Amino acid sequence: MSTFTARTLLLSFLFLLTGAMLFAQSQEEKPTSYARVELSTTPKYVGDSCLVSIVLYGNRPFVEFKTKASAHQRIKGGTLRWIGNGNVNDQEQVNDNGRVMFAFVAQQYVLRCESAGKLLIPSQKFNIQLGTYAVEENPYDFFAPTRLRLIRRHAVSTKSPQQTLEITERPKRTTREVMRSGQQVI
Repeated sequence: MSTFTARTLLLSFLFLLTGAMLFAQSQEEKPTSYARVELSTTPKYVGDSCLVSIVLYGNRPFVEFKTKASAHQRIKGGTLRWIGNGNVNDQEQVNDNGRVMFAFVAQQYVLRCESAGKLLIPSQKFNIQLGTYAVEENPYDFFAPTRLRLIRRHAVSTKSPQQTLEITERPKRTTREVMRSGQQVI
């Protein structure tokens, strides 16, 4: 075999390998993210309160997130008291409808229902950066843990859905219920 045909075969093999790698990258899943509003309990009556958590889900690990959150929001029929923002270092992998997703609690509020009627929890916008990582191993140190190196950041924005709750007046207690609780009936 001549050197020309060997070089030609080598170049064609390299072009095929490069094409296969580009095809594999194009088949890779796009970075996506979404938010869910999760309630600790569903409040039904005036005076009830619950913990409202806004959980962010992404198909890649979270690098950072930003949002505009006020410390004390007043909504019609209730009060949202801000507890705090989450930390992307607290993320974990969860199974969501058969897909492995990364998730963490982005924000938490205490919701207190103050009047009867429909209560609307407002939506919030999040600017998120998801990361693509590569595993770095040290072949010279057997006991060293593998490290992840950030290769690329993907900017994604998402919005939490609005949540509507139906709040009613607390039903009046009967004389029997009052007597069971140990109070006197006059």
